[in-house]
Amino acid sequence: MSNKNKKAENLRKVEKLNQMNKKNMPKIVKIGSCPVDSGQLIIIDPCYLKDWKDGEFNDKEKENPTNHYSKCCVETLKDGGAGEVLVSDIAGNGVAFASGYGDGCYPILAHYNKEGRIIKVEIIME
Repeated sequence: MSNKNKKAENLRKVEKLNQMNKKNMPKIVKIGSCPVDSGQLIIIDPCYLKDWKDGEFNDKEKENPTNHYSKCCVETLKDGGAGEVLVSDIAGNGVAFASGYGDGCYPILAHYNKEGRIIKVEIIME
């Protein structure tokens, strides 16, 4: 085989490997956006929202918040800007966290594995 043919064969092998790698790479898709008006977000199983106690943030209730919004505010105002919030007595924890640069509308990306299952959700807050 000539040098020219060897180079062409090697290029075909490299291209084939690249194509195989692309198939094994996770797929990333924008699945939506999340508007933020309070400088924070919460991730929770929707089945626990039926137990959510609505209300305003009261700075004087930091030690014993009387509603879930206040509980979220207490967690996001701590050092680190995040923490768990118990919403339901039956393992109904959510995770509240401060948004990166405050209010805005942030894109949400889903990372899919090669079986098509979501393996990671990413919120870009910058």
